[in-house]
Amino acid sequence: MTRLMHLSDLHFGAEVPEAVAALVSAAAELRPDGVVIGGDFTMRARRREWAGARAFIGELEGLGLPVLAIPGNHDIPGFNHPWHRLFHPFQRYKRAIDADLEPVGRFGEIEVAGLNTARRFGAWAYDWSTGSVSVAQCVSLPFRFGQETPLRAVVIHHPLLAPREGRRRLLRRDGLLLAALEKSRVDLLLAGHFHQSHVGLLKLPLGTREIVLSHASTACSRRVKGESMGFHVIAADAGRMEVERWDHDESDGRFHHRKTHGFARRAESWTEENARGAEEDGGVQGST
Repeated sequence: MTRLMHLSDLHFGAEVPEAVAALVSAAAELRPDGVVIGGDFTMRARRREWAGARAFIGELEGLGLPVLAIPGNHDIPGFNHPWHRLFHPFQRYKRAIDADLEPVGRFGEIEVAGLNTARRFGAWAYDWSTGSVSVAQCVSLPFRFGQETPLRAVVIHHPLLAPREGRRRLLRRDGLLLAALEKSRVDLLLAGHFHQSHVGLLKLPLGTREIVLSHASTACSRRVKGESMGFHVIAADAGRMEVERWDHDESDGRFHHRKTHGFARRAESWTEENARGAEEDGGVQGST
């Protein structure tokens, strides 16, 4: 099975150094086929924050792990830097992380397409934390995948589903994106933004297909929201997918496998099997 490590919301500038080191150790131990990072590398897109983010990416690459990344809303300079925000919103991101804001990468049996949802202005009024997709992004999505890809995944920063306690629209033209996911025959949608882990299914517009959702928490920052820092590991082949939740434990400074969600493919759709805790997988695993 192909294995991906899904990280989001690293927030250098508010990072926990011990968690950053533990995250690198976890990646070294897990040896995934690729690392997918769903944006918000920084707090305010300051140069020193980008230096920390770049050093982290360098450590992953030094382990021989390919990295695919997209920006988040925190990766655009703040309104106190209007020139950069208005005219060069992704300049620092491109210098530090990747000149391509929407990369496509093949990792074993999974092809991942990045979709940039961060905007220099918020999608609604002055809420700069919201995002958007364009008509052009949605129309072009089906053509970004190879013809013989066993599994297709899309990574965005802003999720299509909000937590129960904070339901609000985060993504402008979300209906278009749902239709594009259907047209593209996507199997897996990766997102972040809320700093809360969520794994489940998303029903697409025609009602005949469901795809797997992986919403990752903040990976290594102090900006936790009711749960520990963490990440997900996705293991998949053409007929089965497992999404593991890994949480940081302050008592030993390590990341531990807490829960596994299993999914099976039925024709073109996915169905969820019973989730199980790490003890049912043979004990809690920890990263060194």
